[in-house]
Amino acid sequence: MHPQQLLVWGSAAAARLPRTWAEVLADRAGDLAWAGAPAARANVAANLAAVCEAPPDRATVRGVFRTYARYFLGAMRLRHRDRETATGRVEWDGVEALDASRERGRGVLVLSAHLGHWDVVAAALAERYGGMCVFVELLQPPSLHAFYRAARARHGVHAVPQGAPGRTPAAVLRANGIVGVVADRPFGARQVAARLGGARLDVPIGGIRWAVSRGAAIHAVFGLRIPGGHRVSVGPDLGAQASQEEAVAAGYAALLHAVVRRHPDQWCLMSRLPGVV
Repeated sequence: MHPQQLLVWGSAAAARLPRTWAEVLADRAGDLAWAGAPAARANVAANLAAVCEAPPDRATVRGVFRTYARYFLGAMRLRHRDRETATGRVEWDGVEALDASRERGRGVLVLSAHLGHWDVVAAALAERYGGMCVFVELLQPPSLHAFYRAARARHGVHAVPQGAPGRTPAAVLRANGIVGVVADRPFGARQVAARLGGARLDVPIGGIRWAVSRGAAIHAVFGLRIPGGHRVSVGPDLGAQASQEEAVAAGYAALLHAVVRRHPDQWCLMSRLPGVV
């Protein structure tokens, strides 16, 4: 059984709990996962040591597992509740840049990461701008994929599979909508290498190439946990700064590097980065 199958079975119960109580339980679950997963602990520590160019302490590594547990809790609650009741308030930082890109009318590609709560980013964007489309990996078993799809759809987020997205993303961009990719882990057929501190990040390039060819704006948008909710931070239009997808990927990696250095306990990358030992 896939461990995330528990999300399908437990989501209704998690949604009924008061949010603050549920978050305490999620933190305890994260601590148990940290204690029982030495290989994942080693991967997290090695990644952070390479990216931040200094070894993380135990509390930081444990905090990554707590953040991931909070993400799973949020996914369960988003399946049944409105966004604010499910995951708390959202504060915006730099959203004026995204507003300006929308006013230009060419559509927007959002590059996010496994930081804080990436589904809150999508739900908050959909709430502010009237829906969005995201590329996702196909998950097994099918019931797990259906669970995430339904949770996202409840909040105006249309998920399309990477590699076979159909016509939806192109239609969304033509309508000046927003398309999202969680870009700090390679998937799909094409990646480009970018420097991430002292490490290498393989950024999936398909969506970036596609957005550049259509003249869409490209923004890095990260959702970090804060007391009582999340802060969604929007970076500048990378598409306006660079006309080549490699340069866009490098700009994204630089922004990601800065935020990981400030909040290493919220970067939930459990697989080891290329070349990290």
